[in-house]
Amino acid sequence: MEEEEEEIIIELDTPTPTKQAFHNLSLQMFNDIIYHNVLMKNHITSKEQIYSFKELGTQTGYRLNRVNDMKTYFLKSEDLDKLPLKVTKTGRDSFRTDVLHVVTNIKTVKIPVNRDTSFRNIIDWICNFKHSNNTHFLLWKIIGVVSAIDRINYRVMTEAGFGKDSIVDAIIDLINETANIYGATYAKLEYHLLNSFLFFNELANLKKEDLVNFQNFFLATGDFKNKYSKRSRKTSNTKELYNISNTSIGIASNLNEYYLEKGQDSFVSMFTRAVNNRFLPLKFEGVLQHDFDISFNIENVVKKNATFYKKIISTLNWFRLNGRKLDPVDWGYGAAKKDFGVSGTRYKRTFDVLKKYLSFYAETKEEYVKLVDELYKCYVNAVSDDEQYLGYRRGEGSSIKVERINV
Repeated sequence: MEEEEEEIIIELDTPTPTKQAFHNLSLQMFNDIIYHNVLMKNHITSKEQIYSFKELGTQTGYRLNRVNDMKTYFLKSEDLDKLPLKVTKTGRDSFRTDVLHVVTNIKTVKIPVNRDTSFRNIIDWICNFKHSNNTHFLLWKIIGVVSAIDRINYRVMTEAGFGKDSIVDAIIDLINETANIYGATYAKLEYHLLNSFLFFNELANLKKEDLVNFQNFFLATGDFKNKYSKRSRKTSNTKELYNISNTSIGIASNLNEYYLEKGQDSFVSMFTRAVNNRFLPLKFEGVLQHDFDISFNIENVVKKNATFYKKIISTLNWFRLNGRKLDPVDWGYGAAKKDFGVSGTRYKRTFDVLKKYLSFYAETKEEYVKLVDELYKCYVNAVSDDEQYLGYRRGEGSSIKVERINV
């Protein structure tokens, strides 16, 4: 197979993000440009198999599918270690009733990995939207970025319009290794398992069989296990064993009162206590107030912010490789070294990881104290709401009282 190497170049100047830099249309155009015809390991949807093609004869290799691409690609086993790669030529062949686009010519792609900017800059630059609760939206942006570069497990509750999807969708378009999963089914989960960050939106109305499979999946991932064996064999072309040692799980929902009003289960009542005890609960307040007017020149916005996007990509990739090795900044805040109310729970690991990255973001001890204390309050408020919601479901009205720990 012919191949040549293409390097993604990052220019030296640091532009200031424009108003619509993180509009979904701008990010989608940038993604289409930089990742055009690029295949990555998280696009693999099969284990290694033997295929008897009509034209090519017997070949061993893998199927790959890109999001929003109707083609199913076939990559020969000998080219697996060349991922990520850019497809420059394919041959169309058939296997049983399937049409596969066999990769025949490629360019190897060098993804930039460099600390081109600070962790604080990434957070301040990405999704620089106006919000009614800037502190909570800042915490959410930090959590979203940490989900992509480290390993955490959490559940977030907000009112509609908070902007939960914004940071997740931005990360998807920038690094192509995140999945924002709506209308979850177990088949969708398995399809996305090679992504390093899985974000589940609204897990209501799961079928009974899916609920059982999700229960077991959340027990494994929530316990920070390194491997996960799928329980269903319905999709025989997917892997049986997955490496989840670097996989973050985020679960998003509306506030519990929303489900009470509709007479529906929320996450906390849908799954067992064992599952709930594995995902740090957080309650955020506020709504986006940004002007998302689409009457702007998308191409100009992408051009003005291209270097900016690339610096974020490069630095995120650097933190993905090196972040776990870094020690937190010691701001001399004694309380932050303690576990607050998460001591003795499975939440502690995620809470500690978040504290570490809060220390990277903060510029002063006062700012660090404020952010750590506010994160803990979001946790306490989520626990309180969960207990009150479960109390209502048990017919206990408002008699459930949860002790709040003052910070």
